[in-house]
Amino acid sequence: MSTISSSILRPIVYYEFLQGHSARTAASNICATFKEEVIHYSTVARWYQRFETGDISLEDRPRSGHPSVVEE
Repeated sequence: MSTISSSILRPIVYYEFLQGHSARTAASNICATFKEEVIHYSTVARWYQRFETGDISLEDRPRSGHPSVVEE
């Protein structure tokens, strides 16, 4: 996998969604464009589920568990 950030990939996934492409086709198109596997089908499918419910926010949702950054 590449180090292309999710903040770059998510709008591209949304564009593919708006074009009416399936999640599998979208993942294939994105990886072909970047010439490497930058996103997996399951990730695209998860984002498609959010878009289908009307959630078009491209930000991460809060997660439970330990914070990834230590606060002082």
